[in-house]
Amino acid sequence: MQLVLRVVVALALVATVAYACYVIYWQKPAGPVSPLTSAPNSHEPKAHKEISKTGSVTSEAASKSSAARVTSMDELVSLAREYVADNPNWLVRFEAYQRSRGEFSDADYESYRDYDEPTLEAMLEGGDMLAGQVLAQRAEKLGRDKIARHYWHLAAVLGSVEALQKLSDSHFVNYQKARHSDDSTAASRAKMDYFVLLDILARRGEESPGRAEFLAQQGISLSAQEQELVEQRAQSYYQLLLNQRQSRGLGEFAPPQDLMPEEIKKRLPSEPFVENDL
Repeated sequence: MQLVLRVVVALALVATVAYACYVIYWQKPAGPVSPLTSAPNSHEPKAHKEISKTGSVTSEAASKSSAARVTSMDELVSLAREYVADNPNWLVRFEAYQRSRGEFSDADYESYRDYDEPTLEAMLEGGDMLAGQVLAQRAEKLGRDKIARHYWHLAAVLGSVEALQKLSDSHFVNYQKARHSDDSTAASRAKMDYFVLLDILARRGEESPGRAEFLAQQGISLSAQEQELVEQRAQSYYQLLLNQRQSRGLGEFAPPQDLMPEEIKKRLPSEPFVENDL
């Protein structure tokens, strides 16, 4: 994915555009999937590529930036490209913020490719969030899901929202598998784990537009008793994360930031649009 598209997707997560991406994703063929993923591979590391060769926004383009709301994803991409080309300092801040929350590029992951497990373990112990996520990915590829969740958890302690999303993804997939195999006990357990992670994600400022509607359509809900239990477990897990941060000499989690430029905010559609060319 081009970097400008990465910017658009991240911006869209706090706007109605994310819902469009979300709908498109769920139109894919059936199979184990997660409603936390707003577009295909949106939680895979994104590659850094050249954004624009124009260097700056022309006066004509600048005048368009204050025009009416965008009506297509192409227009949104163009608008984001113009803004990024004209505001390189914003892009630096944006990428630093993404990394602080566990969103790393392909190049970031590639730079850790040759590190062996003991080295990555030591780096993780030293507070390297990316090292934990690399270890988690390697474990997943080997089918070692329990170990992968351990590393995602450690990355979450260091502040990775991406790790929390991966944990939630895994619980949702487990719920699907158990549901399809008529294992009601495992399905119930996975569903509760999934909703606990949704609660934690909300505390970290991550809520996917359209998720509630999707879950309602799928008949996935909580009883009043289950909801109470989820809230209790979420509070306990969140406190565990904070306690483990404290043991590392870290403070509270940094609050989420709204980095969406006003120039883009005012151009976003009032209603979500859906296109099939993402």
